[in-house]
Amino acid sequence: MDTGGSAPPLAVGNFSVLKHSEYYQDSAENVLLSQRFLLCANTAYIYNKNTVLCVSAVGEGDSGDRVEFSGAGDSILGVGRSQGLPLFFSANHGIVSIAPSQHLNQSSMLLNESVAEDTSRLCEALNISSMGLEAITASQDHTARLQAAFLHFNKNNIPQAQALLDELFPGVDNSTLDATVISLSTNLLDDSPATDPRWAESNEAGGTGAPMSLILQNQLRDKTTAHQYYINFLHQTGLWQRLSVGQVEETRVLTRVLLSEHAERLAFATSLRTRHNDHQHLIDAAIRHVLNERGETPKGKLTHADLFYRRVSQIEDIIWGLLRAQEEVLAADVAPRDAPATIHSVNSLVLALLQSARVGSASISGITGTANDPPLEHIPWTATQGSRGVRTLLLEQHNTTVEVGLARAEDGATRAKLYTQMVDLADCILTGYQPQLRSLVSVSHDLHQSLLRSYERDRYNLIQPLVQGEQYDQAVGLAEKYCDFRTLVEVCDRTDNQERLSQYMTQFGSEGFSDFVFRWYLETGKRGRLLSHGDQGGLSRFLQDYTSLAWLHQIQTRDFSSASTTLRQLGLDEMTYLSRKKTLLSLSKLCNLAASVPGSADISVMEDDTMTLEEELILYQEQLPEPVLNAHSLEADTMKVLSPTDLVHLYTGDENTYANEFDFKKALDLLAFVPGEEVPELKKDIWVRAVLRNSWHHMDTDNPLEAISDTLLFKTIELAFTQGTDIKELLLPAEELLECEELGDLKEDATFKFLVNAGYEKITQLVG
Repeated sequence: MDTGGSAPPLAVGNFSVLKHSEYYQDSAENVLLSQRFLLCANTAYIYNKNTVLCVSAVGEGDSGDRVEFSGAGDSILGVGRSQGLPLFFSANHGIVSIAPSQHLNQSSMLLNESVAEDTSRLCEALNISSMGLEAITASQDHTARLQAAFLHFNKNNIPQAQALLDELFPGVDNSTLDATVISLSTNLLDDSPATDPRWAESNEAGGTGAPMSLILQNQLRDKTTAHQYYINFLHQTGLWQRLSVGQVEETRVLTRVLLSEHAERLAFATSLRTRHNDHQHLIDAAIRHVLNERGETPKGKLTHADLFYRRVSQIEDIIWGLLRAQEEVLAADVAPRDAPATIHSVNSLVLALLQSARVGSASISGITGTANDPPLEHIPWTATQGSRGVRTLLLEQHNTTVEVGLARAEDGATRAKLYTQMVDLADCILTGYQPQLRSLVSVSHDLHQSLLRSYERDRYNLIQPLVQGEQYDQAVGLAEKYCDFRTLVEVCDRTDNQERLSQYMTQFGSEGFSDFVFRWYLETGKRGRLLSHGDQGGLSRFLQDYTSLAWLHQIQTRDFSSASTTLRQLGLDEMTYLSRKKTLLSLSKLCNLAASVPGSADISVMEDDTMTLEEELILYQEQLPEPVLNAHSLEADTMKVLSPTDLVHLYTGDENTYANEFDFKKALDLLAFVPGEEVPELKKDIWVRAVLRNSWHHMDTDNPLEAISDTLLFKTIELAFTQGTDIKELLLPAEELLECEELGDLKEDATFKFLVNAGYEKITQLVG
């Protein structure tokens, strides 16, 4: 796209897809956003303050070559073009021009003389004798031979380096590549200074020759320089693009990510050594704890610091040591102010070290895996678990800050400092969860859900002390960043800030915040607050699953028709309390009247018929005789809803000691509410019980109609007849009644049979 003219470009002249990719991390976001672009002929230069990526601007694109300006104090101060050549103004090297390289043999990327001096300085840092280099070149050990190729490369012996690599990793054979690359990187981190006579005396002299200095700070600088050149070596030789998955102990890891973490450990170690003098007593004690745990003791003239700083690959052990040193101080009989001061010092040191580590890998490009890499769980080294895992230790330190630091702090200023550190600790812990959670999405749903539960638990527990301490702004800051909806709702509720809550409903609307708020109100019993939201955040939709509250919201929003339907269904479903059922159905009728929706007459008739039947059943239950209620410990306000069958048995049962024809007629009326298949048996029970309410043995057979007129059986029949009931439909046939086994001895009693048949004959005459 030509942008050199006065008119804006209207067409794209060429488009090339860049194969280069960067691993995104929150801590490296500024580095990624600082990328700039320069085009010279057919080569594009993508650069930031410390790195230049040179790629072809034509064709399908390539992975490009990378040039680092990462020496001490070095950076790119300005960029320009002259006669078609790119010019980079470097703080250390002055003006540098970078020309494209088509093959490793033509590698001569930095044309400035000062770069040659820098390369010479590296060769000194990686000093090894010619005889020693020949020895490792001829070695059968893969790591030693990769080291030889690395050394040849940095001595500008490119053909020898390439020949070694072709022998080690021929063609596309990557079977040993990742393990070998990881091994050499670890050796660079853990090497001892080759020129230090104390290490020679202890028989632990270095193998890679990376650290040359006798001063610990400079040794770490040399290791960092060597590791940076090692990463550059992998890029320039094409090995970086071939890296995939390696193994550390029994854990499979992406090799690029592991190399990046090695750079972070070097930055961590360098930062620790820089701060050693400021916290000497604390760090010395921590180092002793670590070495004792490892079972390592200095030999000869070596110091504890020499041993500890040599093993950079395990540098995170210092966090465990610092917490043990802190424990000693807290357990001692010290002044109250000493405990918070010690905790503050440990927090400050740990947080500074972790921040340095995050910066350590920011300049390494192409960390992420390729599409061919298998999905793997990625646990950052700053987020490991277990008794000595960094995440576990940070959680422990946060807890100590809360329970000991805040408890013993004597003034507001100290507490304020500790609260700020608690925020930073929580931020580190929760940030460490993120890459692990992302990696598990494509690995295992169950593992992801398990870790997510741990994350959500830790997230709430880390932020909650800030809420309890009324540090609401800090608590909300973390809760917003990590989407802790529970904390956001609790803070808004504590501060009665409904405006902020409404803002969150809008801000996190797509993430289900509104539903979370509504559920929280339900779980905490704050239903008034729930209904106060009107229809904000989809409350109507949410309450569809909570019909016991939905009708209140519908009335509040004047949706009386929906409220009537909801109340009606609630009333029909209510089986716990009769009084509640009656109230719900009554409210449904009122809402139906208030709705007055035109065109809904048919629906209203249907609803009225159903409601009428329900109201009749309620009335039957409310009219149960007092003896029945007492016998079954039923109270009008609290008794449950009884079924029609239950009501029949209660009206006709023995507990109804003063039962009369009206009670039995109600029982017969209740048959209309009983399922059809149950009616014959229940009807028989009613008439048999009516018979058994009287003694039939000594009745006067000379005047049978007068004798039976006072029996409950015929009084019930007479009442039904006078009320216009279909007697033929209601009565049991005489022969069927007389054959009922429940009659006992009466079944064989001639007097009883005579009287019943006489009564039935009279009834037949009356209705016939």
